[in-house]
Amino acid sequence: MEQTSMQGLTPSPTAANDLHGALLGQAVLLDWLGQAPISFHRAYVDIAGGVVPALWLSSAMARMVHAPRESFQGDNFVFAMSAQECEQETGISRGQQETCRRQLIAAGLVSEQSGQRKPIVYSLHLDAIARALIEQAEPLAQMLHFLQPQDAAMESGFPALPTVRQIAK
Repeated sequence: MEQTSMQGLTPSPTAANDLHGALLGQAVLLDWLGQAPISFHRAYVDIAGGVVPALWLSSAMARMVHAPRESFQGDNFVFAMSAQECEQETGISRGQQETCRRQLIAAGLVSEQSGQRKPIVYSLHLDAIARALIEQAEPLAQMLHFLQPQDAAMESGFPALPTVRQIAK
């Protein structure tokens, strides 16, 4: 049996480093492209108590888009999500998730039920979230009303915007 020389097949240390760098760059790009972007609504920061709870809330609210009708119980959106699933989707660690949940529960926006060895089942209180957002927008609505009273809106030919109280009803 004739042995083939491996001398010509072994890359030099410089070539090996270049190859490793190129592969690492490709791996980073593939990892980055393979992950969905994370976005959150800035309006949730104040009602949720911070950026990380707002990110958690935005992620949970985004689940509603493709949720089956059975996921809605009255004014609540109910869904299960494991800590691992949440971390994979948002990058929020387990410890941060616990803090988020405590803040969101204290704000009355979320409640949870946990079972042994089962993902936590969350209820987003959509009515409470809507009320908090409306209350948050009240100062802006009052400023707009002051700047353009109802009569001026009618004279301009544009319909008057509904008041916050009208929206909340």
